[in-house]
Amino acid sequence: MNRSRIRRLCTLVSATYGLPHDTLAYLATAKSRYPVLFRAAALRHIVRNAPLSVTLGQPFAAARRRVRRHYGI
Repeated sequence: MNRSRIRRLCTLVSATYGLPHDTLAYLATAKSRYPVLFRAAALRHIVRNAPLSVTLGQPFAAARRRVRRHYGI
């Protein structure tokens, strides 16, 4: 990713901080409504807030796959 895209992702992650889980899940699944980076920012919060029983302490990429499978995203 180039710097402007990384900066925009960081801005979106900050903007989605503190949103409730159901809102984040809606944002992550609304493909036709929101851009890819916005959905990625929402998914990042879902993964970090997921219980340890779902992520099993895996690194981020593996935890993301497990969370997507668990929540059906």
